[in-house]
Amino acid sequence: DSDGTIERIDTLSFNAQDGVVRSEFDVGADGAIDRIDNVTFDADNGVTRVEFDFDGDGTVDQIQNRTLDADNGTTRIEFDFDGDGTVDRIDTQIRDADNGVTRLEIDFDADGTVDQIQNRTLDADNGVTRIEFDLDGDGTIDRIDNQTLDADNGVTRIEFDDDADGAVDRVIDRVLDVDNGLLRSEIDDDADGFIDTVTLAPNIDQILDVPPEFATGVVGFEEVNLADGTGASVLEIDDEALGIIADGDPAHRITINGDINDTVNFGPGITATGNTVTVNGQEFVEFAGTTGTIVV
Repeated sequence: DSDGTIERIDTLSFNAQDGVVRSEFDVGADGAIDRIDNVTFDADNGVTRVEFDFDGDGTVDQIQNRTLDADNGTTRIEFDFDGDGTVDRIDTQIRDADNGVTRLEIDFDADGTVDQIQNRTLDADNGVTRIEFDLDGDGTIDRIDNQTLDADNGVTRIEFDDDADGAVDRVIDRVLDVDNGLLRSEIDDDADGFIDTVTLAPNIDQILDVPPEFATGVVGFEEVNLADGTGASVLEIDDEALGIIADGDPAHRITINGDINDTVNFGPGITATGNTVTVNGQEFVEFAGTTGTIVV
């Protein structure tokens, strides 16, 4: 956040070919190592094995063994999810002449039977524009995802055809940062053209400002999920924006989910009602504007 305080330290070790063989992550910059990744390379500097120590205690928690093709493209990954030496899942990747993955076969229990297949359509930069899912490996397409990519090959929109009948059932628009990292998702649960949920990416400090001009694009949305984990997110909304979102419906309610790291700032016109509301078994504090309410 450019405040002059170091919040994370990454220490990297390299081999003679500049491959990163060990990464130590100090997530809180407190001097304690929180995670360690050890990477094994072949003679061509291709990654053949990754060992993850997720809590930095010196014990390997997960292992990935990788088989590579002549171009160092990964064709097979064997996952040992608990580091006990037993393969728990196998992914087989089929690549085109440009080393793009056009098909993924997943064996979820490593019993030798393919449980799921993903056929992928790629653009000229090997970005995935379409995925056809065979969710049970029976040869029938069960779901189709169409993805819109930006100039940097980041996924900015996903249209879901959940039953592969040719009709779009759900839409997610994704707002990315300059490095293609996800900042927030705007979710249209029923593909009716109106956003239902806004979700901020976890572990990122950011501000979601909801001025009137933004509110006009999210009329009717009902839920905001602020950043999980270490992310300290701030939501700012005023009465005018709430009224636009409510679209004249005094019963319209926006639910804001967050944790102790998150903050909600209300502009003029939104005040506490003194009431609490239970949503999905959780208790929320209610605030009201001229039209519509917000529970936090």
